Amino acid sequence: MAYDYGFEIMVKVYTKNSTLTYQYNKHADKSTEIHFTVPFSTETEKQITEIVLYNINPGHFNSIKRGDKVELFAGYHDDNGLLMSGTIFRTSTPTLEDADTAYTLRVLEGPDYTTLPKLNITFAKGTYAETIVREVARRANMQLNIMNTNFNKRYDEEYTAEGHPLEILSQIAEDTKTSLFYLRGKLTWAFIFNGRNAET
Repeated sequence: MAYDYGFEIMVKVYTKNSTLTYQYNKHADKSTEIHFTVPFSTETEKQITEIVLYNINPGHFNSIKRGDKVELFAGYHDDNGLLMSGTIFRTSTPTLEDADTAYTLRVLEGPDYTTLPKLNITFAKGTYAETIVREVARRANMQLNIMNTNFNKRYDEEYTAEGHPLEILSQIAEDTKTSLFYLRGKLTWAFIFNGRNAET
């Protein structure tokens, strides 16, 4: 049946006092029209997702604040997945589009790691890149999703990881020809062209 395989979108906003849930399903008795744009990049700069909610409860306008956590899900009935998780970077004043009221959320994906303190860790010669990456993430208390490494470089000389954790990881990503980027709100370490000929 079409209902069983209907496309669904769900947005959850975690405010100070409650969780607001908005769901689109054209087969449902009560459905919220939702438009969204989720950018994808293999750079470490965080991306901004734009979510537009139509005709929501006017009382929610004042409940939703900058810094509130947002999760965006999409997929088919009973089989949707998380597309993006982040915090509200900016809200907007509701606007009229024809007969509809549009409320736009701009969401910065993932946790904010920019304020982490600098590190200074020395590794013995012969240490592999993945070992350094895992230790830097652990010391910095970063939730790093490590999927795979293109070229797990062995550092023949003593290696000092000094500086901001994101800068350290970015340098090792360059050394190993691996990407460091945000995926579904998580900082991810992966060789995104896995399956093709790996660079060494």
